[in-house]
Amino acid sequence: MSVALNLVNELISQYDELEAQYATKREEQGSIDRELSDWYHCVEGIEITHISQSHKMIKRGKDILERRRNIKYETLIMKATLDNLKHSITQIKKNVKIVVDKDTAVRQEIKDRAKI
Repeated sequence: MSVALNLVNELISQYDELEAQYATKREEQGSIDRELSDWYHCVEGIEITHISQSHKMIKRGKDILERRRNIKYETLIMKATLDNLKHSITQIKKNVKIVVDKDTAVRQEIKDRAKI
């Protein structure tokens, strides 16, 4: 395989990996959103009898919100990148297939002519 084709295939693989990572991060974000919803319900229903309870609740909420913010930041970067590259990668895949198929056909034709 040629160096150029290897590099193009690596680029496509990286794009595919980014898509997979994006899906995983979206699942993580959904999980954190459910955790945050549970936390809100807990805050709604708790009867605070001591200040340390509220302190614990706030710390837990801050932790959940910080993790959510980090995941959201990552997913926004990934989505922007994927959205911008999607059409280009699709076009690259199509064009590379055309070039590889044509090259394969030409090489086969050369071999066939040599047999005559």
